[in-house]
Amino acid sequence: MVWCVGSWWCVRGGSPPPLEEFLINNHIKHTTNPHQSRIPIKTYTNQDRNLNERNKTPSMSGNYQTASPSGTGHLPSLLARLLLQSHADQQTGSASLCDPKVLHIGTSSEKSKLGAGDWAWGCGYRNLQMLFSTIIARQAYRQTLLSHPLLISCTTTPQTTGIPSITLWQQIIEDAWKAGFDPDGAAHFNARLVGKKQWIGTTEVYVALCRLGLRCQIVDFPGPSGPNGQHTKLIQWVENG
Repeated sequence: MVWCVGSWWCVRGGSPPPLEEFLINNHIKHTTNPHQSRIPIKTYTNQDRNLNERNKTPSMSGNYQTASPSGTGHLPSLLARLLLQSHADQQTGSASLCDPKVLHIGTSSEKSKLGAGDWAWGCGYRNLQMLFSTIIARQAYRQTLLSHPLLISCTTTPQTTGIPSITLWQQIIEDAWKAGFDPDGAAHFNARLVGKKQWIGTTEVYVALCRLGLRCQIVDFPGPSGPNGQHTKLIQWVENG
């Protein structure tokens, strides 16, 4: 199961979920409305959309958006060693880490070679790419995903990660909208994302992954749920879910 959490998304933290929880089944029927797939933590949720900021952004230039991203691997393993040392020093009580196969993929801020970069707007796509890196790394699902018609451009050669570029994710999201996923979100973006420097949020990630046959669910944590601004329910969900 892929969980879309709050304004971002993750594969279940702590111990990685068993393979069967990553259900890839092109015959499964998903709801086309991501809001119907939410697990409400509060009655009211904040909408992660800012019409003025999103609609006034210019088009992309450069080639960073079309390349399959590379990333830094093994960070969870490194963090685990550091946390063990911190625990031995009695500075850390407990910690939860994400899947060890995740790639850390940063935004591009290079302006001379890659246009304006995506540092101001690409965080949603980069988070989606990092999430997808944990799924595509599982050999049981890599071939199935890369044989999907929408991912045909992602090759299985060792030189590529198999992770869609920003442009390809934009195409997948647009295709999901055409298939009937999240009509409200499609209307917000005028059903067009390709070539645009516009932020995406949890619902766009939901429709993209569902369109690829991944079973997804959104979990909202719209604000602090504990004293002194603490996100108690979010922490409990990661640790105990």
